[in-house]
Amino acid sequence: MSDNYEDETRPLFRHLRTEAFRFIIVRFNHYSFLKRLENDLKSHFPERPLVRLDAEKHTFQSLSTKYYAQENGFFWIENFDNLLRENQDETQNQRKHEITAGLNLRRDTLAKKPIALFIFVRADEELYARLIMHKMPDLWSFRSLILDLEREIVPKDENLFLQDFQDIQILEKEQIQAKTEELEKLQAIVAQTSATEVALLDTLYPQIVDLQKELGKYEEVLITCRTWEKIASDKAFVFFHIAYMYKKIGKIEDAQNYFRKALFEWKQNNHQNNIALVYEQLGNIELQKGNTEKALDFFEKETTIFEKLYEEQPNELLIKHGLAIAYQFMGIVYAKLESWEKALLYYEKYNQFEQELHENAPEHLDIKHKLALSYERLGNAHRNLGNQHKVLFFYEEFNQLMKELYQSEPTNLYFKNNLAASYERLGLHAKERDNKTEAKEYYLLQSQKLRKELVQQVPSNSQYRNGLQWVEEKLKEISEGN
Repeated sequence: MSDNYEDETRPLFRHLRTEAFRFIIVRFNHYSFLKRLENDLKSHFPERPLVRLDAEKHTFQSLSTKYYAQENGFFWIENFDNLLRENQDETQNQRKHEITAGLNLRRDTLAKKPIALFIFVRADEELYARLIMHKMPDLWSFRSLILDLEREIVPKDENLFLQDFQDIQILEKEQIQAKTEELEKLQAIVAQTSATEVALLDTLYPQIVDLQKELGKYEEVLITCRTWEKIASDKAFVFFHIAYMYKKIGKIEDAQNYFRKALFEWKQNNHQNNIALVYEQLGNIELQKGNTEKALDFFEKETTIFEKLYEEQPNELLIKHGLAIAYQFMGIVYAKLESWEKALLYYEKYNQFEQELHENAPEHLDIKHKLALSYERLGNAHRNLGNQHKVLFFYEEFNQLMKELYQSEPTNLYFKNNLAASYERLGLHAKERDNKTEAKEYYLLQSQKLRKELVQQVPSNSQYRNGLQWVEEKLKEISEGN
């Protein structure tokens, strides 16, 4: 996945060659940048110590004590954007003010040490510069560099969790307003509800969390969950929400820790379905990290649980759905291992269950979408096995279902993107059969048109830009006779 890390950090490393006080502001949209920057600093300057603090967990006194105890090197304050925002907790607001005001007042003292002071601000804090200038004007004048690290955060893969389908929808302006008003109403009810009314609060918090997720307020989800956790009847469910949010914003280690906490709780109560879902999430994390064998272990555990549950309750749709997704992931892992015979076996099971689910709920868009994707997986497997006579059928099924989905929701960018992908699959297959006219028709008249529209609608989305570039490269190859 492309990002601007190299360009942004090049001047930073030049600045740091000379040991002196630096005030460096790092705005980022993915936590992987922090680990990458940490590794690079240790590689470039192995003799300089690096101290990391979390702004959410410190007072000015504890933070300054750590700073003054350090002689040189790098001093990181993560989650600094937390200090820039006020909330309803006056005690926390006071703590935040003491830190920002204290750092500002002591800028000259701070600058006496050859320390590079890094503060980290999430990219969703759009007015961060103005807020820092307002709260810390003197320290702001000392700034040495501002890094704006950006990588495209691709919407979560459609296969990870059933709710992801709702997670990725693009909300219209009216929907945003309506959901915002609903969220504010629920938050007002919570504020007026006595802490002793635990049962009521335990029903309100999950509604608030769902709305915050839909509105993209991921940091607020975490704050709500920490309050909800104190009174929740099912703490594992809250842990799962927290883990899911950490995973979504790229804070993988925290996600793993909370998934494990949820797993521990659900194991105590023998909630097999939920245990399987945690295995699925842990498997996905390992898959994203490139640990395919570890991922396979988690998915095998998930599959074993769902197969047993299916034997006991063959008509339970949620269990059937869980087993279908488990089979899909088994296929994905074996595809990554290039064991295409095994991948095909699991994709066939995945497709069979999705067909049955679709027959039970033909109007359910998420189920129909997953059925479409199961055909795409089958086409890929047969293509890699050399079964070219079967590939076209599965890609055509994929394409037909995506056309129906897109026609039912033409404003759904995710459907449009996957419809473009279905045309590309057909185009690739035509090109491999040396039918360049048909291939060009699919690329030029279908996929390219859709991808241009996607780029026009969301020009900041690098995934859409990369998709358009890929299609145009293939078109060029066909035009040049390759």
